Amino acid sequence: MVTDIETLTSEKEKCFQLLLREANNQAISQLCENKITELDIKLSNCKRQLESDENERAQKIQENSQYVLDFLSNPLGIWKIGNFRQRRGVLNLCFTEPITYNREEKFGTPILSPIYGLFQDFPSSTINWYARGDSNA
Repeated sequence: MVTDIETLTSEKEKCFQLLLREANNQAISQLCENKITELDIKLSNCKRQLESDENERAQKIQENSQYVLDFLSNPLGIWKIGNFRQRRGVLNLCFTEPITYNREEKFGTPILSPIYGLFQDFPSSTINWYARGDSNA
């Protein structure tokens, strides 16, 4: 799309130069003016399409980032409804090391993923780590 705009702009510039060179020739001047008008219409259509594509990309990025933020704010939700593969994904995204287990100490606390450092400034209620009344709480 960008190359189309560059090509059309280049063609328009060539038409302007021809128009200036052949200003005395009425037929060539008319052809150049018509071609410039046609190129202007094509350019505006390309620019409109490019803006539309950029808006769609921005909207998709915003939607996808919202999904990521929803996950990061509530990994328990995916854990509860997810299958084995999804639960494993939750563990991999939340923790950099495996959860440890010792008979005397029970479960060890793994190191959280660095992505959760982003949430340090948020109130603790924004991240739902465990269900209320859960025995692991």
